Amino acid sequence: METNIPNELQSKIDEYQIRETSAYFRNRLTGLIQRGDLNELKESFTESLEFGTGGIRGIIGPGTNRLNNCIVEGIADGWGRYLISQYGDKAKVVVAYDSRHFSQEFAHTLTEVLVAKGITVYCYPHPRPTPQLSYTIRQIKAHSGAVITASHNPPQYNGIKIYWSEGQQVVPPHDNEIIKCISESVYPITRLPLDICRQRGLLIDMGDAEDSLFRDYVCSQVNTTFLKEHSSLLKIVYTPLHGTGNAHMHALATRCKLNLIAEPSQSEPDGDFPTVAFPNPEDPKALVNALETAKKAQADIVIATDPDADRVGIASRLGDDFVLLTGNQIGALLLDFIIRKKNIKKTAESALGTRTDLIYTPYFINTIVTSELQDRIAQAAGVEVVKTFTGFKNIATAIEEKGTEGFVFSGEESYGYLPDTRVRDKDGISSALLIIELAMSLKNKGIGLLDQLETLYKTHGYHQEHTINGVFEGVEGKKRINDIMIQLRHSPPSTFATQAVLGISDFLKGSMVDTRTGEQTDLSMPKGNVLIFHLEGDNKLCVRPSGTEPKIKFYLLFRAKRDDADLAVQRIEVGKRIEKGTREVEQWIA
Repeated sequence: METNIPNELQSKIDEYQIRETSAYFRNRLTGLIQRGDLNELKESFTESLEFGTGGIRGIIGPGTNRLNNCIVEGIADGWGRYLISQYGDKAKVVVAYDSRHFSQEFAHTLTEVLVAKGITVYCYPHPRPTPQLSYTIRQIKAHSGAVITASHNPPQYNGIKIYWSEGQQVVPPHDNEIIKCISESVYPITRLPLDICRQRGLLIDMGDAEDSLFRDYVCSQVNTTFLKEHSSLLKIVYTPLHGTGNAHMHALATRCKLNLIAEPSQSEPDGDFPTVAFPNPEDPKALVNALETAKKAQADIVIATDPDADRVGIASRLGDDFVLLTGNQIGALLLDFIIRKKNIKKTAESALGTRTDLIYTPYFINTIVTSELQDRIAQAAGVEVVKTFTGFKNIATAIEEKGTEGFVFSGEESYGYLPDTRVRDKDGISSALLIIELAMSLKNKGIGLLDQLETLYKTHGYHQEHTINGVFEGVEGKKRINDIMIQLRHSPPSTFATQAVLGISDFLKGSMVDTRTGEQTDLSMPKGNVLIFHLEGDNKLCVRPSGTEPKIKFYLLFRAKRDDADLAVQRIEVGKRIEKGTREVEQWIA
């Protein structure tokens, strides 16, 4: 079929064809041209996929706006040149990858480009979780690292996350310098075949020993003796959602003698994710198979991790059915458990001046869009609450600034938690084992996770959160998301869900304005494209475009007006406001 390709677009296609060394992607591009698929060609070439502050993520395919071998070569070249500028021939990195399509191929591309520059690469030869990559960087004192993953995105996506020596995703100045070096990459880019890399001693394959060390780290966070002695109490169904978590979870189950049942339809790594639309523990549909298995097995809880096992979701038995817990609820339960487990209250008493042997102040980190129920739990124990933007690179930066001694726990509403600073990214494996210990300890007392959650509500007030995602794909989608943010800034609502808007925090401007007085105050956080509408009754509406997905996200953070009211009454009252707020947001994004 003849295709009339505009000259500017044709120029970009020609340049890409020269640079792309992969026959697969070149053939894909030829197919698009022969089919006359002008829309896909425009989506693939009109814009360029950009390496952001922590990495890159995009749809797999040929083109400048897709993730492919050409793009990965350019990233590896720029990253490698920056590493050489910092560490010379002593530079060493860790590379890992998940179960997605092209994850292994892209990992090999990174390795071949880096080794050609004289950089030593420690590479996992099989899919491994993101938290293990972070742990290994710190454990072997590597200078940097990368994991090939698109986390919980649909199967057509993949990505690269780059880390620095602290085991966290790169932040200034390293991220900006890497971006600059990538923009200066000159093609063709030199690569060395993997067998030559090994012969030169610059490619070290990692395996069982490193896996064992990571499992030792995970087990160090729980009472393994308790787990072994009480394992018969708890029946667990686990699904890795076709990802990387399976090998570790079942090895940990053997170590701790856990009664762990694999969800058979989702246990094997598979980049197609054939049983789910989205391999995301946030999505109730992703847990349907595991819940059916749990009902048949009469299990107590269901645990799911996403493909790179940095997120974890759970469902808890209630009678003959199961209730899915939100990311905020899981975070509240884990925070409360860790405070009690570590007896933080005694440390907190020192912070409040009743003891004199305090050497640090305990602190907990969450984000500006995370439930304030967690804040109340922490504050009741005298634990300082530290707020960051979303993204665990921001949480890891806060850990560096605060120091590790006082760290208690950190988490996001999007099912990501970090219980230990030896990893500096969210850790679904460690969190899963802690959830099992929590559930087992509660059942040993004759109660369940949902009972404990009710106790937290009765103690700290009923809180309910709801997230609404406006999904806008492609080039036009980016414009639509930007238009919504502009509209909310220029014409902000005066009320939301029957609640007056008392103030607006605009993190792009770096200020908060009191809508009643017009008074402005500076925000103490870095600038970012986030709006928070402060509502009466200490409620919030937060709005931000996603940094990794074609979404604009609306977070409703509501709490009951009276903590002393009956819990059922509080739940109904907050639920009605959540429903009204949801309808209003849906009108905005329609």
